[in-house]
This record gives sequence, C-alpha cells and structure tokens, in this order.
Amino acid sequence: MGSLRDIIAGALSPASEAYQARTERKKAETLANVEADVKRMQANAEAIREGRKADENWELASIKNSSFKDELWSIVFAIVFLGSFVPYIQEYVAIGIYQINSYPPWFQFLFASIVLAAFGIRYIRRKGW
Repeated sequence: MGSLRDIIAGALSPASEAYQARTERKKAETLANVEADVKRMQANAEAIREGRKADENWELASIKNSSFKDELWSIVFAIVFLGSFVPYIQEYVAIGIYQINSYPPWFQFLFASIVLAAFGIRYIRRKGW
C-alpha cells in the first residue's frame, strides 16, 4: 500500500511542481504589474505637483506684472456690456459683436487667448490646447 502511494505521489509530483512554478510566475508578474502601476501613479502625482507649482508661479508673476492693459480689457468689456442696455448704443454693440464673429477662427482663438491671459485665466493651457 505504501508503495502504491509512493507511485501515485511520484507520478503527480511533476504536475504539482509545474503548478507551483506557474503560480509563482503569475504572482511575480502580478507584483511587477503592481509595482509598475505604483511608479506610474507616483510619476503622475509628481507631474501634478509640478503643474500646480508652475500655476502658482504664473499667478505670482501675473500679479506682479499686472498693468494698465489688464484694466483696459475690463473697461472695454464693461463698455460693451453696459452699451447693450443703452438704446442708442445697442445697435453699434450688436454690429461690433457680429463683426468679431466674422473673423477667422484662428484670429478669434488668438484674440481670446490674449484677453484670457490679461485676466489671468489659464483655461486653454490647462486643457492642453
């Protein structure tokens, strides 16, 4: 009886060893994938930290370098906004807005970027455009 058990154990031993080796290989692969994910997430976190730091530096530079052009854009938009309520000016405001809409898209994009930068809005940069 003992010898039958030894024969069966001897026959199943290679299969058992192969299964254990496969399990260890899968475990090592999973561990390597997890470590790669952790490294990628750490790199993403560092990029986010650097981006926030760059945003803070940009904000500080924007505050230090604010000039009359920033105030000028505020005045221009206030005039356009308020002019849309004044009966004698409404037509001119509407014509001006229509004229701006007729500009080529590249010019509208450039103009919007300049105005947004004057107001300190980095929406376009954050969207990666």
